[in-house]
Amino acid sequence: MARKRSHGTGSIIKASSGMYQFFWTDANGKRHKKSLRTKDRATALERAKEHEAATNAVDREEVLMQAARARQIIRSRELPMADVWPAFEGTNPSASAGTLRNYERALRDCVAWLAEHRPSIVSFTQIDEEAANAYLAELWRSGISANTYNYRRNALGCITKALSGPYHIEGNPWTRPDSRKAEAKQNRLALTSEQTTAFLALFDEPERHVIHRDELRVVALLCLYAGMRLKDACLLQWHSVDLTAGRIVYTPAKTAQKGKSAAVPILPPLRSALADLPSSGTSGDVLPAVADNYRRNPDGIQKPLVTLVHEATGTDGRDRANGAVQRKVARSVYGAHSLRHTFATMAAMAGVKAAYLALMLGDNITTVQRYYVHVGFGMALARGFESIPKMIGAKSAENPARAKLHQLADELPIAAIQRILAALQAGNDATAISDARTISLEAK
Repeated sequence: MARKRSHGTGSIIKASSGMYQFFWTDANGKRHKKSLRTKDRATALERAKEHEAATNAVDREEVLMQAARARQIIRSRELPMADVWPAFEGTNPSASAGTLRNYERALRDCVAWLAEHRPSIVSFTQIDEEAANAYLAELWRSGISANTYNYRRNALGCITKALSGPYHIEGNPWTRPDSRKAEAKQNRLALTSEQTTAFLALFDEPERHVIHRDELRVVALLCLYAGMRLKDACLLQWHSVDLTAGRIVYTPAKTAQKGKSAAVPILPPLRSALADLPSSGTSGDVLPAVADNYRRNPDGIQKPLVTLVHEATGTDGRDRANGAVQRKVARSVYGAHSLRHTFATMAAMAGVKAAYLALMLGDNITTVQRYYVHVGFGMALARGFESIPKMIGAKSAENPARAKLHQLADELPIAAIQRILAALQAGNDATAISDARTISLEAK
């Protein structure tokens, strides 16, 4: 039977064996049980008092910490603002170098705000919920996006959590659930057939300055006709390209840790561009100048490409539909990633099944269907994508002769292909072969 005690101090219960047990619920709502090792009720009540401190703790370590604080043995250590970042680095955080730079910036901005608006706070351990809430409110009023706001809030929370043990910080003022903002997810838009044509035409305007023009055009084609992300296109290696088999097999940087690869057929517009490169068929970077530039400064490649996408779409890339966007400048709905979305959309319109499309994009089916396919009403299929279904079905990898035939067919004008097909369908193989030979000579 249970022995009622004061609210919040647990209960003692006599088990079937006759032994008394102490039951309590910790601060996280988890139930605990401990044997009092006695069959005597009076003794059980006395022993239960010894365990009352555990009723408001999560584990033994917290019990000891609470007891020490109650006796004023442990107090928060002073941590001057100038020493916060070195102290955090001393905890050996596992974050990447880029993430650490962002964390340091979040901390630096917060410290600067505190120095101006809360000058009495001179130690990091003095930051309470009132100060944290005030800073977060000011951060939100600055107009940054919900995503950026949450990132900085989480960065400060992560730093505080890492230092809570060494500096005895009780509670984390940055991680209250109600201080997090709902993030409005915004997807990229795919280009229409007309926008795709206009985009590619911009590379052929001689008066237009385009950095690494020939190579950047191939980057655009890799994104548009192979569905690659910008980084993968810029850093593509020749060992991933098989012009004979007509396919590119590579491991996207985003899924490299999972070992997930992508395999995509080389569509005609991309094939001719790759074949015309000076380094075609060799080793190393497919696009040496672009790769070197991207490794040093990714924006040096991304920004010129995005500028062309914006011009082709006839906008500045900003979403004006929602006038209540939190950020100062709305996120671009057109960008380099729009070319990947265009590939997925056009491939789906050409009849490619979701499973094949996921393989070509190096992603899973759910992600492809949810984010990458935007088959809009009335959209026309961009030129070149009609080849995808037949290329998927072709067994070019197993038959080099068939692969060579596909390559020759891709290099011929569509009118020539139609003449040859008409002759074959009429059962006149000799005429088809003769036409093919004549047309090939004319093409050369």
